Amino acid sequence: MLTALCVATSVTAQPAQISEKKAAKIFQTNSKKAAKGDARAQCMLGNAYIYGLGVARDSTKAVYWYEKAADQGDAEAQGILGAMYLLGQGVPKDESKSFALLEKAANQGLAEAQVSLALFYLEGMVVEEDEKQGVAWLERASQQGNAAGQLALGMLCLESTDAEDIRKGVYWIEQAAKNGVPRAQLLLSQMYEKGQEVTKDPKKAAYWKKKYEKNPAAKN
Repeated sequence: MLTALCVATSVTAQPAQISEKKAAKIFQTNSKKAAKGDARAQCMLGNAYIYGLGVARDSTKAVYWYEKAADQGDAEAQGILGAMYLLGQGVPKDESKSFALLEKAANQGLAEAQVSLALFYLEGMVVEEDEKQGVAWLERASQQGNAAGQLALGMLCLESTDAEDIRKGVYWIEQAAKNGVPRAQLLLSQMYEKGQEVTKDPKKAAYWKKKYEKNPAAKN
């Protein structure tokens, strides 16, 4: 469960749909800037090749430009490359490379990378298992509003028998639910329905169940 949560937000989100003409123009502009060493433009070219924005999809070229940007310290490129190495998507799977890239991006404040980095500590991948470190990275991401981090942190806290941890768990589950995470909305509905870790409240249970049922993401 936590593995899926931590990886889910690592790769850049699907960009909003734009016209082919506009995409092609943006691609041309970024190509010129990238050739001159602009790290942001290089990362944007990587995104263009991943999603076929103004150019044919090409994961090899995407990796090339992500690496160029990552080498210059672009946090988004580092985070995306880190996720690709973790999943073995477009590159050979390499957890050590993934960790190194994600750590750089996380230290620059990229919430998605912070969530993925937490996975390494929570599951003892590459580094020794360290729940305290894992939770710390989830907290940093959650405080930035990262919904996957909020859900993962909430679920971890609910595993505790400490009353304060459980209170925090409920709080973060609620934040994730408010941020539109279907699993959090369903879980919160069930908690209010059964009175688990919260005061039983049929109205709140119905409210969150309705939110879940109307959430388009719940069907994905």
